[in-house]
Amino acid sequence: MTKLLALLGKIPTDKLLHFFVGFVLSSILIPLFNWSGFFMVVFVAAAKEVFFDYYLEKGKFEIADFLWTIAPSVFILLILYFNK
Repeated sequence: MTKLLALLGKIPTDKLLHFFVGFVLSSILIPLFNWSGFFMVVFVAAAKEVFFDYYLEKGKFEIADFLWTIAPSVFILLILYFNK
């Protein structure tokens, strides 16, 4: 357990925030819209990175942020798929 907490402590706060927001979006959209909900989460994550961070220069454009945002979607889809 101590090793797990040490590993989680090394994850930057920014990435954890992306994961949390992705989890909230995914937990709402995927149960309501299935695969369409997944693509909505992907669209929101991509739009945030491309439009807000890259074009408006309000943040730092990072592919890792996009991946951390959509990661919970993949987990939720796997859980829903294997629980049928």
